[in-house]
Formats: sequence, structure tokens, C-alpha cells
Amino acid sequence: MRRIGTIPATIIVATWVFIIGFTFGYLGRLDSGTAPATDGAALAGLLSGAAAVAIAGAMLIAFRLVRTAARAARSRDAKHAG
Repeated sequence: MRRIGTIPATIIVATWVFIIGFTFGYLGRLDSGTAPATDGAALAGLLSGAAAVAIAGAMLIAFRLVRTAARAARSRDAKHAG
């Protein structure tokens, strides 16, 4: 089985997260019952999608930092043990 690279996988996940965030933001605004619902709904959808992508990006960065710190700690322990 071939492995997908980090960048393409991140783009795929960000796209899906944006679509889901946009859908929930758009539908939530339409359900609120305001008069110019479609204009506000599109903006709410875009903001929700962008926020979802930003949160996913922050989680990716946090995951990378923790993994790098753990790898450095293991490397440091291996140097002192041997």
C-alpha cells in the first residue's frame, strides 16, 4: 500500500474540515430566521469553515511539536544510557 505524503493529506483533511464547517455555519445561519439569510449564511459558512481549518492546523502543529519533543527526549536518553 502506498503512503500519502503529509502535504497532500493535510490539504485533503483541510478541505473536508472546511466543507463540514461551511455546511454547519451556513445551515445554522439559515435556521436563525433573519431577513437577509443567504448573505449572512454564506459569510457565516466561510467563517466557520476558516475557523475549522485554523483549529485543524493548530492541532497539526501541536502534534508535530509533541512528536518532535518526544523524539528529542528519546535521543537524549539513548545518548546518556549508552
